[in-house]
Amino acid sequence: ESETTTNLKNDADISVAGTYNGYVKVSGVIAQTNGYKRSYHANTGDITVSAKAASYMAVGGLHAGGTYEGGYTECYNTGNLTITEEAEAGEDLYLAGFIAYKGVDYQANFTNCYNSGNLVCKARSGFSTNEIAETAYNKKYIVGIGSLIGQTRLEPATKANYNKLTGTFVNTGKVEYSGTNEGGPVYVGGIIGTNDMPTTSDYWAGTVYNLADVI
Repeated sequence: ESETTTNLKNDADISVAGTYNGYVKVSGVIAQTNGYKRSYHANTGDITVSAKAASYMAVGGLHAGGTYEGGYTECYNTGNLTITEEAEAGEDLYLAGFIAYKGVDYQANFTNCYNSGNLVCKARSGFSTNEIAETAYNKKYIVGIGSLIGQTRLEPATKANYNKLTGTFVNTGKVEYSGTNEGGPVYVGGIIGTNDMPTTSDYWAGTVYNLADVI
């Protein structure tokens, strides 16, 4: 069910440890939802994850993940997000200042947002022996890290709905990866880790700045 929320802010530090048989989703504001419109959301708390997940792991400053459409307006993350060297994700791993990963076939708009929190990942991932679903999109376990989105998932056959950026998004937080992924490729970007988005002005109707190091 879609939802609209406004003026949500987290100032508390968050730490997640332990061992989990499924996935792990961690966020400063909303970990999981289906459908949204977010206005004036913010996370200023540091998030540290040292958990071990048998499945995938998603860590986002504002949103961990889900299948949704809508957008962010005047939102920001200033908290530092760290996935430590003790952490493990048996399958995929996603990390982002805003959305760790977004679901298939839905559009997300971003208007006048920024990230200044550092993103650091040192975890092991992609070692699960579970059979990987051989979809057109992905036949391997991946790592996706970016200040805005870690990974956006779109099947190639459905090109109608993309992330759309309007206004301005600015990143000043360092993006650093020094982990190991045993199951496939690693995508680390100043703005987006990996995506299936076009670069035409129809979808990038705004200005994007990455002013920080990507290591």
